[in-house]
Amino acid sequence: MIIVELQGGLGNQMFQYACGKALSIKHNQKLLIDLTFLQQNQLETEGFTPRLYELGIFRLDTEVAGKQLIKSFTGESFYKKIFKLLKLPLKECYCEIPGKGASQMDKIAFPVLLKGYWQSEYYFSDYKNEIRKAFKFDIESVTEIQDTIAQINQTNSVSIHFRRGDYLTNPVAKKVLGPLDIDYYKEAISKIQSEIEKPFFFIFSDDPEWVKENFPLSENYKVIDGSHKDKPYHDMLLMSKCKHHIISNSSFSWWGAWLNPDPQKVVIAPKRWFADEHMNITSTNLVPGEWIRI
Repeated sequence: MIIVELQGGLGNQMFQYACGKALSIKHNQKLLIDLTFLQQNQLETEGFTPRLYELGIFRLDTEVAGKQLIKSFTGESFYKKIFKLLKLPLKECYCEIPGKGASQMDKIAFPVLLKGYWQSEYYFSDYKNEIRKAFKFDIESVTEIQDTIAQINQTNSVSIHFRRGDYLTNPVAKKVLGPLDIDYYKEAISKIQSEIEKPFFFIFSDDPEWVKENFPLSENYKVIDGSHKDKPYHDMLLMSKCKHHIISNSSFSWWGAWLNPDPQKVVIAPKRWFADEHMNITSTNLVPGEWIRI
């Protein structure tokens, strides 16, 4: 049995699920999800942005772990004490060790409750087809964005993601991550223009007005207005339909680029993912090796 704790927004929840899913396939284990963190952290604080369960947009055949089952992993229960005395396999939590990569998966014994962000393709690289199948959008039912999808398909489309929002307003998010400066985007656009012919840029942002005022091009681009605030996954869907990508330091646009299965795609990602340089050093596996980092 594998239980994976979900936390964060859509992109982070996808990383956590993908890690658990790959591990469950490899070891033929049942996979469950733990919603405790999401349910217990619904108030916004100085260092925390509350999130809801967001994987319901996908047709995941996954069971939610009950409270008593979770307690059997996290609490010092009577049964756990007996298991220790009899030296039987224990239900244990396993927390991510930053910087260790996929090698830490070899140390996991089952049953297990996984806690962490698991932000790397390394955790599921052997099961890419299965993960893309799990995260398949129901495009036919999304009627309101069909015109944009058609335009994306008809152009040499490049998605660009500007993440601002809580990267500016939340003191902790600003300190740990922070928005990328405009020079990154200028350099990334220049690189794309040297790599592909007649690119057309589709701009996604939680701050579209700022983008309109600061975007460094005067033509061949479209700002996706409103960023589909009521259905933010529409933006990820549209990103994934683009042929090439310039991502921000955000798991949301990471997945928008990764879900594009074309091996010929050009993906530009920032070298500086975190504002904290030490975190950049310990997160070298976050960006796939074939993506261009600038």
